[in-house]
Amino acid sequence: MLKLFNKEKKKVPQIQNVLTIEEFFKRDEYEINDEFWKMNATQLEDTCKKQEKYIKKLKILYAAHLEYLEQLLIKHEEEKKKLRTEVEEWQIKNQSNYDLKQQIEVQYKQIYEQFSSQNQQQKQLQIIEEHKQEPQNTDLLELIEPKEEEIERLRKQCIKVCEEMRRLQEDNDDISTALDTEKQHKEYLRQQFEQQKVQFQQEISDLQNQIKNYQNEGQINSQQLEDKIRYQKDLEQNMSEFTTKIHEFESKLLQEKIKVDQKNKDCIRLEDQISELKNQIEQMSNQINIQKSKLQLLESKRQKDKLTINELKNNIANQQNNNELILFQYKNEIQNLNLQFNELQLKSNLYEQLKFQYDQLQNQLMDKNVKIQQLFHQIQEMEQKIEQNNKQFQNREEKQEQKDNEREKLIQHLTLKRENARVEIEQLNDKILCLMKLVDSIKHKASQNNDIQQIIKNNTEILNKSDMLQKSNRRIQLFPTLHKCLSELRKLEDKCYKLYIQTMISDFSNRESTIQIERYLNDIGRRSQELLDLLDEMGLK
Repeated sequence: MLKLFNKEKKKVPQIQNVLTIEEFFKRDEYEINDEFWKMNATQLEDTCKKQEKYIKKLKILYAAHLEYLEQLLIKHEEEKKKLRTEVEEWQIKNQSNYDLKQQIEVQYKQIYEQFSSQNQQQKQLQIIEEHKQEPQNTDLLELIEPKEEEIERLRKQCIKVCEEMRRLQEDNDDISTALDTEKQHKEYLRQQFEQQKVQFQQEISDLQNQIKNYQNEGQINSQQLEDKIRYQKDLEQNMSEFTTKIHEFESKLLQEKIKVDQKNKDCIRLEDQISELKNQIEQMSNQINIQKSKLQLLESKRQKDKLTINELKNNIANQQNNNELILFQYKNEIQNLNLQFNELQLKSNLYEQLKFQYDQLQNQLMDKNVKIQQLFHQIQEMEQKIEQNNKQFQNREEKQEQKDNEREKLIQHLTLKRENARVEIEQLNDKILCLMKLVDSIKHKASQNNDIQQIIKNNTEILNKSDMLQKSNRRIQLFPTLHKCLSELRKLEDKCYKLYIQTMISDFSNRESTIQIERYLNDIGRRSQELLDLLDEMGLK
């Protein structure tokens, strides 16, 4: 019987674990985006309609589930009553067996006392017979013979009573052991129930804390309710299967009750099975109560979700009004930006014209530099000639005055050329300064760009290299360094113009690039000042 019970117990469906709040809300059908405030008005309306449908569906399912739970409670209470009546009947039978045992013991004592008294009387009669005559002995034998038959009858009766007592003692021992095992099993189940109760209380406290944290997330809670109902449907299926199993067990219990009259030992095993079923029913009733409490909490959250949905509708209306105002402001800003863009196009055309003029001036300056180099070569040649003339001064005293006059004329001619070159360079520098001022006026409208930063870094490295070259070769190669610096300035200005066009295309969206362009233009101004200092050292200023 125990083997059959264990097999049936394995077939009973196990109830699923209770979902946590996080698992409950992570379902797909009624999922809502976490970035709630980024939704459009249409998306928000769709979510509101979706949740209203879902709340109606939840109401229907919740009412049906409550009815089903009430029916289950009624069934479980009826089954509890039946089991209690059966237990009381078994207790009454046990008490009757115990009373019958006591009665048999009393009867056994009485018979034993009678038998002992009869033995004593027989012994006394035997002693009397020895002292009497033979005819009297015959009479005594006639008197004793019927008494021996009665003694034999009483002995057989005592044997029957002893066997009955032994049988009743065994039954009583079996019943007492069964009751002890039942008590131990009840104690174990009670402890297990208390442990489960503590665990469920802890889970309930955790769920309450999580519910408090998720009070402001009404839309997610609606999705969570859908998953909860799915879980409850599974639970209903499990409960239905469990009830079918209970009915099967009840039928088997009826069969076992029929066999109880024949085999008392099987009754003990059936009592164990009934006790286990009782505990399972109590566990199921406790779980149903827990589910009821959870559904009540979810109903309260559903009402809170309605309030949040109404607030969101009001917020959507306010956002639409704000969006209309923002669109009107954006239109005005776009018109202003178009005007600024036209102004910048005009300035860019002017900048191209000035750049073309600047290129022409740079070409002229390059030509002048070549001429200045030629003049310096001539000066060196003249100095060599002067040194040769100084060596031959002692031998050529007569020709000294003529050569001095020629040298003075050459020096005057060279100084005139130097002054003319210095004037031209100053004019070029004035034009460069004009261009720099124009670039300074444009630089306030520039914005950030990653390409600008890379080019600025490259240009700063070039400027540093040019500074080092200028310091090392200032006295050795003045004109070549001047040529290099001017070419580098031209390249830097070309790059600056390209960067300005790029930033203008990007509508000056970044402020850091403008700051770096200002630094870059300051480097160009510093470089031009160094060129002026170099010209001063050359004596052309």
